[in-house]
Amino acid sequence: MAQCEPYAESVEAPEEQPLRPSTVSVRPDERRYQPRIADAELETAIRLSPAASLFGPRGCGKTTTALQHADSAVHFDADPQLSEIAKVYPGSLLCSDPPTLLDEWRLAPEIFGAMRHECDRRAQAGQFILAGSAEPSADPARHAGEGRVLPVRMRTMSLFESGESDGSVSLRKLRDRVDTERAGQPAALVVLVGRGRAYRDGDVAVTPLTTLGP
Repeated sequence: MAQCEPYAESVEAPEEQPLRPSTVSVRPDERRYQPRIADAELETAIRLSPAASLFGPRGCGKTTTALQHADSAVHFDADPQLSEIAKVYPGSLLCSDPPTLLDEWRLAPEIFGAMRHECDRRAQAGQFILAGSAEPSADPARHAGEGRVLPVRMRTMSLFESGESDGSVSLRKLRDRVDTERAGQPAALVVLVGRGRAYRDGDVAVTPLTTLGP
């Protein structure tokens, strides 16, 4: 177990500390896990930085992927009481075996300051994984976490990840083949796919045919 110090940014710790949630044995069955492209990036971020922030659209698999790399977890979207604990005694949620996943941590923004404090105190890589849907650039706490938190973007599952493509076709290679001298610089390269979710990666927009209507 990680050795934590009582910590609260603006509120004194209560005389009776709240019970810590059970955070052991969090990893799902690895035999049923579909490896993702973000796995390698997340593993590198955990190895190099005290904390990693895994962000992406809802339903893309952030929690499942993060659990593959975590030894403990706090799911703020599963129990509203955890957000109340984070307001009064956030350090009590950070004492489990690292890396600790703080899932949907923006539901308890006070946990960020406590996490940052623990990163500085421990001075070790691989302590926390933050998971949420918003990009770090949209969060006012991003600058306070600079130097401690490495961002890792996760996207919806691709056909390559699901095994339905061999990866021989690259969207970026398709973009690079556009003759900009003759056609001008496009605002985006639109790639039509048979199914899946629409998303945009820089100047590449993937659009399922099913979203175009009749």
